[in-house]
Amino acid sequence: VIALDTRSFRSAFEKRKNKTLCSRGGWEFFSAPDATVLGDEQWAWLERQLEQSADVRLIVSSIQVLPTEQCFEKWANFSAERERLLALIAKKTAGGVILLSGDRHLSEISVLERDDIGYPLYEVTSSGLNNALKGRFDVAEEPNSLRALPDNVSENGFGEIAIAPHGKSDTLVEMRLFNEAGTLLQSLS
Repeated sequence: VIALDTRSFRSAFEKRKNKTLCSRGGWEFFSAPDATVLGDEQWAWLERQLEQSADVRLIVSSIQVLPTEQCFEKWANFSAERERLLALIAKKTAGGVILLSGDRHLSEISVLERDDIGYPLYEVTSSGLNNALKGRFDVAEEPNSLRALPDNVSENGFGEIAIAPHGKSDTLVEMRLFNEAGTLLQSLS
């Protein structure tokens, strides 16, 4: 488990209301081309972590990494930093990376196919356990062309990652989203 601090070293950014971008929220973010999310020291640390031997690496980010279309905080507001993270995963040939994020008041599973990474890169966004949007918006108001399943989950709930050996040398990973009563709503292996 690799937990990133995406707040302490993040460069300043500007945000302005722009309802033409999204009907819900409608924030537009601006950052300098050299803006950072992690800062130099944390980038160096992350590089060393990705060099460690592991079958599965769970990279935790407080904000979404893969989705680019929603109008709230996300790595895409710092597009060079998002690309740097994806390129680092590819460069280190760090297999088995799964991204975990939150801060959206909804849950969803996203997937990005990139030839240089060599496998589908999944992100499980799980939030909120007690403050989800609970159907207060239409799924069309939450665009995400990388969504792996047709819908997101807008009710209180939580996510779970199940990791188990599979055969002699493989590992099976199942990504699950539950509602607050513990009912499985979505699952992807």
